[in-house]
Amino acid sequence: SSNANLLPTILSRCEIVNLETKSDDTLEYHSKYIKDLERLLNSSIEERFEYIEKLKEREEFLHYMIYFFRQKMIEPITHARPGLAKIEVTNFLSELLQTEEWAKQNVNIRAILEYLMLKMPKKE
Repeated sequence: SSNANLLPTILSRCEIVNLETKSDDTLEYHSKYIKDLERLLNSSIEERFEYIEKLKEREEFLHYMIYFFRQKMIEPITHARPGLAKIEVTNFLSELLQTEEWAKQNVNIRAILEYLMLKMPKKE
């Protein structure tokens, strides 16, 4: 396993989070929301809130956001294509996983997405 490459002292201080991905859903989500999310990364708070207000499939969008930022975290950093700092992506992914728990506890999905729009990093 990839954990074998880490020192035991580091591993003991880590929390391991396994992110589920469903390959069939992933492709469908990918084409549906990728342009929207790329645009939202460059949008103002007002534009982000307007998007959430008009969004019909909010739960699906939340699941896709988790997939999208997970992909951002694991993609290699290239100098040709500046994007988001890895630490920003990691921190936001942590927020996303927390909000997924809120959604399971029946917290209002629009409120969750608006919270995420406030927390979502901006592209450099």
